[in-house]
Amino acid sequence: MEPPAGCQQETPVLTAAAAEFLSLIAYVTSQLETLEQEEQEHLQLRAHAVERRTHIVSHQHGMTVTKMLQEQEGEPKCQSFSYSCDEVRGLLLEGASILLLRVLACRQAVPPSLTFPAIDAEGHLCTSSYRALGIQQQAVGSTEVKVFVIERAVHTSLGISTIWQSSFLPSGHLARRVQVGCPRLLLLQDESVLGEIGGVQPQLTFPKQPLDWEEDIQLCSWFLDQKEQLEASHTTYVRQHPELLALLADFLQALLLQQPPDPISFAAQFFAPFACQFPAGAPFASARAASPPLRHPPANGE
Repeated sequence: MEPPAGCQQETPVLTAAAAEFLSLIAYVTSQLETLEQEEQEHLQLRAHAVERRTHIVSHQHGMTVTKMLQEQEGEPKCQSFSYSCDEVRGLLLEGASILLLRVLACRQAVPPSLTFPAIDAEGHLCTSSYRALGIQQQAVGSTEVKVFVIERAVHTSLGISTIWQSSFLPSGHLARRVQVGCPRLLLLQDESVLGEIGGVQPQLTFPKQPLDWEEDIQLCSWFLDQKEQLEASHTTYVRQHPELLALLADFLQALLLQQPPDPISFAAQFFAPFACQFPAGAPFASARAASPPLRHPPANGE
C-alpha cells in the first residue's frame, strides 16, 4: 500500500503482520488519527478458502470504508461505506489501537472506562473499550516472563461484543493475542526480543581509540596554524616592549653571578623594587587580563 497523498514524514507507519492469515498496514498520525489502513484476512477451512479485505481511507469529507469478500475462486463481493467528519471524530481504528495498547502496556496502566468510537468487522460504526487484566506469567520460547494483559472489546449496535485479550512485554512487544471464543491464538516464540525488556536497550561499549594527532591531517593542520599565530603574537609583543630583553638580561646576569640556593626567593627580592612603582594587588594580577580565545578545530567539511 502506497503512503497516502499528503502524508508527512513524521507520520508513524504501523505495519503489523500475524502468521500467514492476517496482515495489517496503517498510516497513523501522532494524534492516533488514521490516514489510511488496509487489513487482509485469509481463512482456510478444510477445502473452503475465504479472503477478506478492508480498506479505509480518510479524506476531506470524512472517511470511506471498502470491504471485499471472496470465497474460493468466486467473484469478489464489495461493499462501501462513507462517514462524515463529525461521525468519525475521535475514531480509533485497528492500527491506532495497537499503538495505544503498546503505550498502555509500557505504562502498565489503563484509565478506567476508556472508550473510543471504532468500526466493527462489517464496516459499521461502533465503540471499543479497554480494560487492564493485570500482570501474568507467560512462556516465550523456553523462558518464563511477566506480561501485562489488556482486554479490548468492540461493541456493535446489535449488542454483540467481540473481545480480544493482548499480552505485552515491558518493552511493548506483543507476546500473545487471543480472541475470546475463537480457537486461533497468536503467540510470540522469538526469545531475541527479551533483551529489550524494560524498554531500554543495553548500551554498547566502544574501546577507547588512541589519538595520534600527528597522523590526523585536520588536527595537525590546526596545531600548526595555532603555533604560527602564537609565535607571531609573542614576537610582536617583545618587539613592542624592548625593555623586556634588558630586564631579563639583568636578572639572569645577577642570578648566574650570585648563584643563590633559592632562585625563587632571589627573584622575589630582585623584582621587589619594581613592585613599589605599582599599587598593591593580588600576585600575578596581569593573569586576570582577558586573553584572546583559541579557535577550535573546524568541523569536518568546514
